[in-house]
Amino acid sequence: PTMRYLAYFQAYTNTYGELEQLKAMYEEALAVEGVVGLVIGTRPDCMPDSLLSELAEINKQVPVIIEYGAETSHDHTLEAVNRHHTWHQVEDAVRRTHRAGISCGLHLICGLPGESIDDILTTTRRACQLPIDTLKFHQLQIVKGTRMEQEYASVPGDFVRFSLEEYIDFFTDML
Repeated sequence: PTMRYLAYFQAYTNTYGELEQLKAMYEEALAVEGVVGLVIGTRPDCMPDSLLSELAEINKQVPVIIEYGAETSHDHTLEAVNRHHTWHQVEDAVRRTHRAGISCGLHLICGLPGESIDDILTTTRRACQLPIDTLKFHQLQIVKGTRMEQEYASVPGDFVRFSLEEYIDFFTDML
């Protein structure tokens, strides 16, 4: 009975759209009984200053957390997996969000094609140099029927693979 909630806009890009439409969506979520804040997942190239200003105003009333899907700090990988943003855009979005006084986090994917263990560690170090509050790590999932599945089938050596024990050891070392 005393439980409170953060409305989590996770799937897809939750800052892409008309400003008034986005504000209405956030306000609708905050109107639900027990919802006391927002967590908004988005892309670093989809955070206009006008929306950031609106979210900063909401943040004065209830907690707002922005989570950016950065995935990696390597632009060649971002291009190869069709992210259509750069690491520079990640850095810019994080810094603007921090300056707006909004809590900020990044999502990274371990094991993107063409990346080595050293590349993953470099991304982690670069992420930790930014003014972030949270960092979420995801393992790469290859979905059947996608271009990445075809790439994996034809060039499996481009993908870092771990046994469970290796992944635990790697992740412990990374932390």
